[in-house]
Amino acid sequence: MQQRLGICHFIIGILIAANLHSQDDVESNFGVNLQLFGAGLNYELTVDKAFTVNSLVFYEAGFFQGLDGDVRYIATTTFGLEPRWYHNRKRRSDKGKNIAHNVGNYLSGELFYVSDVLSSSNDNRVDIDPGVVVGVKYGLRRNIVDNIHFELAFGVGQVFAQETENYTSPLLDIKFQYILF
Repeated sequence: MQQRLGICHFIIGILIAANLHSQDDVESNFGVNLQLFGAGLNYELTVDKAFTVNSLVFYEAGFFQGLDGDVRYIATTTFGLEPRWYHNRKRRSDKGKNIAHNVGNYLSGELFYVSDVLSSSNDNRVDIDPGVVVGVKYGLRRNIVDNIHFELAFGVGQVFAQETENYTSPLLDIKFQYILF
């Protein structure tokens, strides 16, 4: 429980610090996301013309095949924080390309907490092992139409779980985002 509170305080502190340094010329945004196996909300706070801090809350699922051959699922809540550097923002702007809602290519750090809050599974022998993932990703966000965006990101992360050994895992984001404001 103390670990969860510590992570929440850390995320809130980063968001407050970033808000104190935010610029008025690029807008922060709040969005609803739909990804391959989950959905969530995000708030991307602009720190300056190329840097943002993206905070996320998602309900994500995974599927696996049991020894009996049946397909099972497991789902849980995740909380994340991604500092992002949009390295091609100026070049996109100079070429007259869209940079609204932080459209562009980015390099991000990733810190997210996999919780057992609201977890569910159709196999009562499977539990969520809460933990923290720290990683790096390269991604792109493209505008489809108006406030709807497509985002693709990939990278690698280190998983620090409570009940299992630490391990390295690939990171992949494929999602559609609707910017509310």
